[in-house]
Amino acid sequence: MRGFFALRLGAWLFVVASLASLWATPDLSASLPAVLQLLAGAALVLILAGWMEKKRPAGISTTSRLLDACLLLGFGVLALTLLGTRWPEYKLSFLSGLYGALPSLRSLPLGILSREMSPNQAGGILATFVAFGLAPAFTRSRVSGALLRRQRIAARALVGAGTVVVFMTGSRAALAGIAAALLLVTVAAGRRWLWVPGIAAGTLALASGVDRSVPGHLLGLLIRDETIGTKLVARLDIWSSALNGIQDHAFTGIGLGVLNEVLPIRYPYESVGLTYTVTQAHNIFLDTALTLGLLGLGALVCLLLGMGLSVAQSSGRDANQKLMAKGVMAATVVFVVFGMTDSLSLSTPASVVLWLWAIILIIVSPSTGEV
Repeated sequence: MRGFFALRLGAWLFVVASLASLWATPDLSASLPAVLQLLAGAALVLILAGWMEKKRPAGISTTSRLLDACLLLGFGVLALTLLGTRWPEYKLSFLSGLYGALPSLRSLPLGILSREMSPNQAGGILATFVAFGLAPAFTRSRVSGALLRRQRIAARALVGAGTVVVFMTGSRAALAGIAAALLLVTVAAGRRWLWVPGIAAGTLALASGVDRSVPGHLLGLLIRDETIGTKLVARLDIWSSALNGIQDHAFTGIGLGVLNEVLPIRYPYESVGLTYTVTQAHNIFLDTALTLGLLGLGALVCLLLGMGLSVAQSSGRDANQKLMAKGVMAATVVFVVFGMTDSLSLSTPASVVLWLWAIILIIVSPSTGEV
């Protein structure tokens, strides 16, 4: 199976699954916006994949400009995260002074801009851009071809500042995603950068040997609102209810954007309670299967598989195309790792990042006549 074929198959499956889910949803007004967003993303993938198969892949200058655009967009997301996030003082109380000093979009009478972003969702979105920046930041100049020095400097600035802001959001899953992407990129970049995760792991192991409480203290920097055990029990509770819902709605799902209207009533939680608003299943695969059925889950797997295959097919192309492909793959790794215990649910506007990275990968991937 080739990359473009898997991408197009995933997009078509999403179209069918989203339309089928409209039949099952108990609230059409809540599901329709998410379905339209999903259909728009799938349509763009189908159109661009078909178009790029008939054209030569993007040249060096086009790829370089696209890299500039992605880095600029990353800084835009960084600024929006700083100005629009509902900061988690309950997690990171020692940063409350900094949170209070930051300006906020909430004071602006601009409707949608005055709405706060969930810290976890904001952290997950920004983490994908940080991961993308890791590729140009850790690429050796002799391999980077037309990659300009200013792009490497911008990428390193995005990685550094972005990681700090992701930490400020308190999203453990987003930080785990960045760590996984860093490992992937450093291994792909060659032995030169292997010292980065090596020194980090060695330092942690040495410190833990001297004082066994060090790992606990490090986790305490992020986990202050509740213990790991409490978090795990809550996740397992939600996942159990989601699995029950998938069993009853395997073909159509319950519909996008209606999880909180269905799960607490038909598949009540045991420990979370009705006072805890749950808008997603906190796992991208369970959430997709629950809202769109098993066909939607298959669509997501095909889309991710297609992205992975497209990255593999980028070998042999010019250095900038391979660089962009590695960056998109790193962003996809964050999407998946973050999505194991949280998610950029397809029921929310946050999922647009999945379509964004898929579209960028299609543009820079070689056209080899896949069908």
